[in-house]
Amino acid sequence: MTGEVDSRGTPIVRLTFGGRDWVAVIDTGFDGDLELPEVLAPHFPKSSAGPSRTTLAAGRVIEEELFVVEFPFDGEIIEAQTSFAPTDEIVIGTRLLRSYRLEVNFVTRTVLLERIPRSCFAVLVSLRASRPTMNLRPTRGVPFEPRPL
Repeated sequence: MTGEVDSRGTPIVRLTFGGRDWVAVIDTGFDGDLELPEVLAPHFPKSSAGPSRTTLAAGRVIEEELFVVEFPFDGEIIEAQTSFAPTDEIVIGTRLLRSYRLEVNFVTRTVLLERIPRSCFAVLVSLRASRPTMNLRPTRGVPFEPRPL
């Protein structure tokens, strides 16, 4: 899935559903799944996931109701938790992207979301766990060479 960096410097992807194109902001500071515009609430069968307390960037805490919805994303229907807000943008959080690699290139103004299959993810975790730990402290005046512990 590809996107762009918009004129505000914000990474976005464009999603089409409900007969309309939607701008979806990728917010790496948001650790939830989604925030959807209130106008979309009637279009999603939903069940309550309960109340949520959220701390915003300025430290302000808000309480809102979360819902579980079936959301079309990257050619699939996924189950996601969302709140509905008085906005015209979709906000995508890092929890929704937990199976993706995100690349944002501010120079070329491009965004790439690449799904990593679960089987590949398990192999990567296994490889990382088997790597020997290295001592990475440089010594003043001596060329830096990592040493096994």
